[in-house]
Amino acid sequence: MSLLMILKIAGVSLQFGLASGVTLLDMLAYVLKKGIDFSTKLSIWVYRLISRIMSALGLKVAKDINISVIFIRHIFRILKERVDSLVQFATRSIFNG
Repeated sequence: MSLLMILKIAGVSLQFGLASGVTLLDMLAYVLKKGIDFSTKLSIWVYRLISRIMSALGLKVAKDINISVIFIRHIFRILKERVDSLVQFATRSIFNG
């Protein structure tokens, strides 16, 4: 993806920047700052989602937890196993009950 495409997606016009005395580096810094802000907000929502899933599973949520891909995969695996067991229970009670 070219720099012009990234700037266009971010809503920054190259002509406007050059006409107003804002340099390309200023615009790039602005775009990168927006990316950091977005990733920070997204990481907060990911942490909240994982915390809610853990609470629903009856797991304790530590404050200093390091959320990695392996950890998220582990939590999702526990959630899947729990859902699978509930589906099996429901299926058995429908057909055996």
